[in-house]
Amino acid sequence: METHSTENKSSNFFSRFLKKNFLTIFLLLALGGMYLWGSFKIKSITREHEAQTVRLIEMYNRKIDSVALANVQLSVKAFGWAVRGELMRGNMENIDQLLNSFVKENSIEQADLADPTTQKIIKSTNKKDEGAAITNPAVLGTDKQITQSHDNLGYTIINPVMGLDSKIGILVVRVKK
Repeated sequence: METHSTENKSSNFFSRFLKKNFLTIFLLLALGGMYLWGSFKIKSITREHEAQTVRLIEMYNRKIDSVALANVQLSVKAFGWAVRGELMRGNMENIDQLLNSFVKENSIEQADLADPTTQKIIKSTNKKDEGAAITNPAVLGTDKQITQSHDNLGYTIINPVMGLDSKIGILVVRVKK
């Protein structure tokens, strides 16, 4: 009989304790719930902020890359006019100097000048390439500046050098990304 009365006493004690401290227990549980909810909310906002930061960085990097590429395209077009002037005069030594000084720019990797009639490279910053045949059909067939992307490696800008009535050269510039 003692066990039954002990259980009764402990259950009476527990129910009296709950009745006496109900407000305190309720406030502690509410405080714990708010803490868990706040922690979850802070973590989700932090994750969302980090994802948004990554998206913004990628977007701005793409914009910076496109602006840099547009600047290089414009530079290649102006450079093509300088090469045209030297080609018209037959100054191959000056073309060689122009190509070498153009490659010293930050993002320019290599510059070649091809002859559209022989379909070979006549001047290059890489002397091993001089005299090599052009295998890319886009290089030979273009009448306007085109840009080819090479994944994350960079770009190739192909710019025709026009004479008075025909194409007298093709400028091929490889640009690092």
